[in-house]
Amino acid sequence: MKNVSDVYTLTPMQQLMLIHALSNPQSDTLFSQFQYTIKGNLDHEILQQTWEHIVQRHPALQTIFLWKDLNKPLQVVKKETKLPWVYQDWRNLSLDEQNIRLATYLHEDKSAGFELDRTPPIRFGLFQLKDDGYHLVWSSHHLILDRWCLSILADELPRIYASLQQNKPVNLPPAKPFKDYISWLQHQQEADAKAFWHSEFLKYQNGLPLNTIRSFDSGETAPKQAAQKATFPTNLSEKIQSFTRKEHLTLSTVLQCAWGILMINYNSLNDATIGVTVSGRPADLPGVEKIVGTFINNLPVRIVYEETEKLVPWLKKNQKKMSEMQKFDYVSQDSIQKWCQLPYTEPLFDTLFVYQQAVSLEQPLTEDVSLIGIPEGAKSNIPITLTIEGSDSGITSWISYTTNDFSDASVAKLLEQLQNVLEWIVENPQAELRELSLFTEEERQTLKNRRNSRIQSPIEQSHIATQRSIDAPRTSLE
Repeated sequence: MKNVSDVYTLTPMQQLMLIHALSNPQSDTLFSQFQYTIKGNLDHEILQQTWEHIVQRHPALQTIFLWKDLNKPLQVVKKETKLPWVYQDWRNLSLDEQNIRLATYLHEDKSAGFELDRTPPIRFGLFQLKDDGYHLVWSSHHLILDRWCLSILADELPRIYASLQQNKPVNLPPAKPFKDYISWLQHQQEADAKAFWHSEFLKYQNGLPLNTIRSFDSGETAPKQAAQKATFPTNLSEKIQSFTRKEHLTLSTVLQCAWGILMINYNSLNDATIGVTVSGRPADLPGVEKIVGTFINNLPVRIVYEETEKLVPWLKKNQKKMSEMQKFDYVSQDSIQKWCQLPYTEPLFDTLFVYQQAVSLEQPLTEDVSLIGIPEGAKSNIPITLTIEGSDSGITSWISYTTNDFSDASVAKLLEQLQNVLEWIVENPQAELRELSLFTEEERQTLKNRRNSRIQSPIEQSHIATQRSIDAPRTSLE
């Protein structure tokens, strides 16, 4: 084939993403629009050349996807690609006119989507607002990169820009290709992964313990995405950080378990299954931290306890389990369902937990030019997603949800209860788990009745089965 550098299979997560993209062409769940304000004396032609150089460095950014008349879909790396780049000078327009044009571009850009089998799904729009002010829009598809990749590219951007601006050779080591990860996947032993996931879920052949939380009456009929954000009080953030250091626990373990405890309380059981987003980058793959591509995965995690269990040993047990799971976090959701004989009429999870380190939104390009990122709203095809962002300065949480499943008041209550659970954890390290009480006895009975009444009709079962085949990734992509 002409203009082809390499051909290889998709990862399990990429396959599910492709199914979702083809089955839901109007969905923007896997479409990213990163936006930046640029301040300073920018050379916009050098910036374009910089991004062209970055795309040529990383095979994942030169990749298209083929599936027609094939037994398995393939990703094809092109030798050469022309990066779609739009530059427009809006300096003669009023601020209102600039805002209208930008809104129009963003809408049309998102509506256009990508032709995944024709051109690599990445493009840019740069709009000059004044002599020293620009707005950059970087659009891409999650099939070719995940959130981790942003820091890799952010590190390369100023170095390449400076070299090109000074007419010097770009002095960077060759980029490691995403194909290295594909090769790593092909050498993994299925038996080991199967044994781990069997130990977690094989006994649930009649369905997983999902969460009654979804049964809140929102009053909405048309599905719509919404989000609520809560910054933890400084004293609570400090207490959580101190607790994790003292008990040798990771921040993500404590926060994930707190969310699990909350779900268990809504379940009226001592067992719940939540989805957890993992980086998916194997520690034994050399240079994996510098590879651009999609490694991210969303996997089911059981949160279960005996009422007499002590809090800290239970937290450490869960941390050990998550560490063990990292060896097998490349496995697809479909494989877990098949291996554990779980019914396809139910999703593996209906809530998702995402933990990520806070990153600076401002990045210097040169001494007098800086890029300031504009946060992109959370998108998900999961009913409710909790995202936690931790840093030395504090902890921030936000929940994205579908308004036809949850009322605004119920989500606000969840955010409040999450902080209550964390406050209880750090104040009662020697406690037994049964000592935590979030609900009155009357509220507990209401939740229990609600759970027992959730018997679906054949129509509802069919709808869920259809959603499992279409929305297989069950993903929240940040």
